[in-house]
Amino acid sequence: MPKKDVLDIMGKPYSRESSTGLNGESVDYLFYLTQYRDGGSIPESDKTPVCIFNGILTGWGWDFYNRAKRDQSNRRARSEVAITKDFKIIHFHYDDATKKGVISVRTYGRGIKCREWLVKNIGAICSSKNVTLQAGSESKKGGRYRILSEKIENDILTVQFESAW
Repeated sequence: MPKKDVLDIMGKPYSRESSTGLNGESVDYLFYLTQYRDGGSIPESDKTPVCIFNGILTGWGWDFYNRAKRDQSNRRARSEVAITKDFKIIHFHYDDATKKGVISVRTYGRGIKCREWLVKNIGAICSSKNVTLQAGSESKKGGRYRILSEKIENDILTVQFESAW
């Protein structure tokens, strides 16, 4: 998904971090507030990073961010594949009006592992779209969602989900 689409869907990030990869690639990390804390400074744990590599969404969440930063400093980034060495995001779309989304990921023959990774990260998407409040108190569990459908076809896992806000 292009950076413009990410910004159209997610809105303006709380903060951002930009750098250049070893091969001249642009790497942007957009940080969105996912927790609400009243007053004072906002700790990193209240933000969710979204990675844009050469203008394309490649991943999100602190696990992805930390791995990408480590990979960026330890080896040459490859522009033809997402920074993550696990799975490649092929398609992502989230409709804020219906609170429904779809994400497709190349599994590289590891369907179950890919599904586990994807389901974990859908919670980060849902929590990054809304402040995670339950009954007036903060929640660090991530966003609530339900999976509407999922299928694997030609090594591509596609999951449709709905944010439960």
